[in-house]
Amino acid sequence: MKTNKLALSIFAATAMAASASALATDMYIDLGSNVYDDTVILPNTTQITGAAFDADSTTSIFTEFGFSQLLATSVYDATLGPIGLGTTFYDTNKTSDLVALGINPTISGTAIDTVTPVTITQPLPGQVDVDNLSPLTDSDDVEGFDNTWLLTSEYFLNGVITASGPMYTSGSFTITFESLISASTFVALEASLTSSNITGPNLDLFFDITAAADNFLYVNAPGSGFVDVFDMLASGGTPTIRLDTNVNPPLPQDFQLLALTDANGDVVVRQTTLDGTFVVNVPEPSSIAIFGAGLLALAGLRRKAK
Repeated sequence: MKTNKLALSIFAATAMAASASALATDMYIDLGSNVYDDTVILPNTTQITGAAFDADSTTSIFTEFGFSQLLATSVYDATLGPIGLGTTFYDTNKTSDLVALGINPTISGTAIDTVTPVTITQPLPGQVDVDNLSPLTDSDDVEGFDNTWLLTSEYFLNGVITASGPMYTSGSFTITFESLISASTFVALEASLTSSNITGPNLDLFFDITAAADNFLYVNAPGSGFVDVFDMLASGGTPTIRLDTNVNPPLPQDFQLLALTDANGDVVVRQTTLDGTFVVNVPEPSSIAIFGAGLLALAGLRRKAK
């Protein structure tokens, strides 16, 4: 009975660690210079300076990145017949992947229902952007976000159709900083898919962050204050991303699908637009310690059992 109680405690500690890493975390962006805040691009593209909201180079604190009308292209393997259980697919918005499908910049035809006209396109500039930082503690303090600089997204995700819907098995997600007043462009975050969960049209994707720009994104790490994600990775930490979006309907309908060919053979392709958010998480140090203690206790139990 004592062993069962301890095992239950270990399970609870593990659950605590998992839930702690799923909580949204305060964060801010540091641009390293006040120039983006001090410059405004007018609708006629004229740039004016001297308009800085404040003298620093950091945004107000926020907890999530938001996007809307993100153009999503799903490519389903059709070499084994109609889409069903076990059908593999990939989702992408990479230019090179779309060009390889003949989408350059558009391709049109009749859907596999033999009736509905379908056009598949490359994303427009606004269909790859991160649209907002929210909720901001000061909505005016964004250091020129969405005016003098942008964040854009790029992804490639592999998946398979299961009884509960699409399950994503591997892939990558990249956020890039793009200046609109200079030639500055750099990768802000890179992440690798670890798992997914879908309930109805609601899809959650989970990633481990694998790379980050130095001195750019700062996250509030419990017990440590705001920490640069770059430094967190350098010290062996694993910050994560949870992306929450909608896929409606989860499985494509025949009137949405255009038959094309990729390097592996016949495919059918669907495009939809997605709205959603993603958050950056860091584990609670106390949860990590409890989890580690639980593993040590479990190891001790196994030794005694031998």
